[in-house]
Amino acid sequence: MNKAAFLDRDGTINSDSGYLYKNTDFIFLAGAREGLRLLQDMGYLLIIVTNQSGIARGYYSEEEYLMLDKWLKDTLLTEGIRICDSYYCPHHPEAEVLKYRQSCDCRKPGTGLFTRAAAEHGIDMDLSVFIGDRERDVSYCRKPEGRGQGYVIYSDTERSNGNIRYIRGGLLEAAEIIRDKSEYRLDRKNS
Repeated sequence: MNKAAFLDRDGTINSDSGYLYKNTDFIFLAGAREGLRLLQDMGYLLIIVTNQSGIARGYYSEEEYLMLDKWLKDTLLTEGIRICDSYYCPHHPEAEVLKYRQSCDCRKPGTGLFTRAAAEHGIDMDLSVFIGDRERDVSYCRKPEGRGQGYVIYSDTERSNGNIRYIRGGLLEAAEIIRDKSEYRLDRKNS
């Protein structure tokens, strides 16, 4: 079984400029690439799970989203960072584009994309982490079937609530906390 770092995209990896679909508008957040590399070095599969209601609203097409996703993966790969897979929800209950107008379980806080990724990549959810800038990004940790550890970044306060931790920093700081927690567990095992 594999362990994964499930990552939101906008506001976690890149600046959330609203309905992003052009690589020329893509701005990596400070420490994001370093955080991705650290998670990868700890053995996590890097999986992006993102709501893309801009498709449903008619702001951009699925093809445009997929072109940006490919550009992101290719860009990170040149730096030795491999995004294992990306999952996105193009739906919205009030969509302008009729074929995307629906309530679904793949739109976060729904857990459909997480469970699909787990099945397709043989992921042990107990060993996995969920990182995003909003509670919906770590929604899997709150569901009855939920497991793993969630990190809500850029929080106004540092606190924990069950298996969700709120931190003031970004993706790099979350990865460092995960690393330090893992090292602590290893140190305790070896004692």
